[in-house]
Amino acid sequence: MHTIQGIDYVVLSLYMALLAGVGIFYAGHMKELADYFAGGREIPWWVAGLSMYMSSFSASAFVAYAGVAYQHGLEAATLLWLVAPACILGAFLFAHLWRRVGIVSPVEFLEARYSPVVRQSIVWTNLLPFLIEDGVRIYATGIFLHDAMGLSLSFSIVLVSLVMLFYTFLGGVWAVSVADVIQFAVLSSALLILFPLSLRAVGGFSSLVQHSPPGFFHLTNSVTPFYLITFFLLFFVSYNTRWSLVQRFYCVRTEKDARKLGLLTGSFYIFGTLLWILPVIASRQILPHLANPDFAFAALAIKILPPGVMGLLLAAILSATMGSVAAEYNVIVSVLTQDLYLRYLNRQATAQQAMKVGKFLTIAVGLFTMGIALLINYSQTSVFNLMIKVLAVSLGATGIPVLMGLVYRKATTGSAIAAILSGISTVGLFELLLRPMIFAQWAAKPFWAISTFFYILVPFLVILVWPYLRPPGDEEAKRIAAFYECLDRPSERPKKVTSGMPSPMFIIGINVCAIGCILFLVVPFIKASYDFWLCSIIAALLVAVGLAMYLRSRMLIRMIKSGQ
Repeated sequence: MHTIQGIDYVVLSLYMALLAGVGIFYAGHMKELADYFAGGREIPWWVAGLSMYMSSFSASAFVAYAGVAYQHGLEAATLLWLVAPACILGAFLFAHLWRRVGIVSPVEFLEARYSPVVRQSIVWTNLLPFLIEDGVRIYATGIFLHDAMGLSLSFSIVLVSLVMLFYTFLGGVWAVSVADVIQFAVLSSALLILFPLSLRAVGGFSSLVQHSPPGFFHLTNSVTPFYLITFFLLFFVSYNTRWSLVQRFYCVRTEKDARKLGLLTGSFYIFGTLLWILPVIASRQILPHLANPDFAFAALAIKILPPGVMGLLLAAILSATMGSVAAEYNVIVSVLTQDLYLRYLNRQATAQQAMKVGKFLTIAVGLFTMGIALLINYSQTSVFNLMIKVLAVSLGATGIPVLMGLVYRKATTGSAIAAILSGISTVGLFELLLRPMIFAQWAAKPFWAISTFFYILVPFLVILVWPYLRPPGDEEAKRIAAFYECLDRPSERPKKVTSGMPSPMFIIGINVCAIGCILFLVVPFIKASYDFWLCSIIAALLVAVGLAMYLRSRMLIRMIKSGQ
């Protein structure tokens, strides 16, 4: 087993410097709120798509799904594959609508569609659960740094929080999106090294299948079709309403771009899942007596990765959490700026004032979330279970009114409020009454499937049926008709072209090339021949891709200057 060495610290430090550089690079280009929170609606679809994919990951994914893969095999991939149809359906059903509403904050359209009450209800119902979840993500990432590199857990939490806050504060959604693409390159590089090394350690794929426990390569091992249906509904609502994800739909240039980025995200879940699930399945043979299955991924990496590459993997794990939490920071601050400051505190604020407040709120949200992570560290209370219960409230209670507000023309303010209240009441009914009285002896999975299914179903039925019981008045009917009259018109490419915004290929190309060079620094420390050549090939590929992107960006600049 390899141990963390000095080169790992070098790799991690250089990676942190690259992310900070992205924020500095974009800081001077943030002129107004539409740039800071919506990228001036000029972010290329492939950048937004990779950002959406990375924003949906966190260190908790490498813990939760690794545990499933270690215990039940390919079932973990089946669960993750359900994200793909959720994203693809969302791309066709909702992506163009999110682009048409022309918003800066993802809840901004709710006022025109429903009322100020619905808008504020959804804002404040979602806010605390999102912040708690982000705190748990930071805490989980801090654990990885603490266990792998020997840093104190508190210091690890503070370090992750401050670096992430730094580039989010400076560069807004442009910095977050571009950093996500760079983080995608880091994550892919680490997995492309871990994947063949893990298969080689068990004697190849055929040997892996042959020596795995019975049923390990069945698509389902311990879950029922009903459980899978509920899991899909969870992903479908979450991936098409979560603030940090739908933000990508309205940051791009056109409706076609919005659809393409959704399809790209779904495609990566189809083809990228096995890249890290199969190594964890192999860890069942490499580490047969692992005490805690949740740490199978980290334990496998420490055992088989060569010196120096572990630093790259830690950077990849950091990338996953930092991308998702930074995206959450940006969109939460956009909501607070629009729905609190500009609406109630200073309606006459100038663009410069709003930008300053937005950046101040970014710092406040980042420090508050860091405080939650530190509180989890020092508290003996399990916040993970609490987070799941709190998030269940925001899933159906607020997600369903958002989705139905886009596509269901009969939905009214009354039906939206009724859906929110019924969703919250359903969670209370299951958690406070039915669980202790009826389901106390049930296993976790059956109870989770049934309760979560009803958390989604009840608000859906309420908002569907309510308008027939309480039809809208004439004034509300006219307002709803006016909203859909605007929504039925295809959006145009924004008239303002951010000519001062550099091509993202320029900064991405430089950073991808830099990552390749960092990996080349690792190569001299690798003694095994196979590992040496594998890392060298990945490093050369990164340098080649980075240089190609850089040269392409320079060519585009020359074409623009020449008027072509």
